[in-house]
Amino acid sequence: EAAKPAMVPPFEISVFADPSGAFTTAAALVACVEKALQDIHGLALKDCKAVIFGGTGPVGIATGVIASLQGAETTLIDHLSLDSAQDTAKQYNRRFNAHLQAGVASNDAEKAALIADADLIFCTAKAGIRVLNANVLAEAKRLKVAGDVNAVPPTGIEGIEAKDRAKPLTLASQATNAVGVGSLAVGNVKYQLQHELL
Repeated sequence: EAAKPAMVPPFEISVFADPSGAFTTAAALVACVEKALQDIHGLALKDCKAVIFGGTGPVGIATGVIASLQGAETTLIDHLSLDSAQDTAKQYNRRFNAHLQAGVASNDAEKAALIADADLIFCTAKAGIRVLNANVLAEAKRLKVAGDVNAVPPTGIEGIEAKDRAKPLTLASQATNAVGVGSLAVGNVKYQLQHELL
């Protein structure tokens, strides 16, 4: 929207927005989780309930919009404020015709309650912050795939390492056959996507 009125015909160029790599990161994260979901569980995003930790940041919002538009029941999680999450969800639902919900998780009990019936977990919180530990993950009774874009130790989700590509997530409930996707696996797809766009 800002770029279009700045163009002076015939001096026009192609433009794509990718603030700090947020959009291509989100697209790659959803693609990697979707592939693991299909390969391991034979399911599509439309069959799943997804929660996004760090959901009010740029990567989280873009992840939420993409997942929602692909049919997943998607909740954006803020770590401090339900109002912030609700405002974000409303804004992007209106802008993209998505169906985002809002939640807050400021402690382990709230996190455990949110993931108890989630099929998918996306962790897009700030780098170097452990969002979900082993005790919380044990409450994920329906988890199928978890994706974490945090490349700075400690990882956002305990048990997921940076290079993991649909590796069994043994800290989650064993009954679900959950797998994890790490930041470098996502990053590899992100850089390929960015290269193709450029």
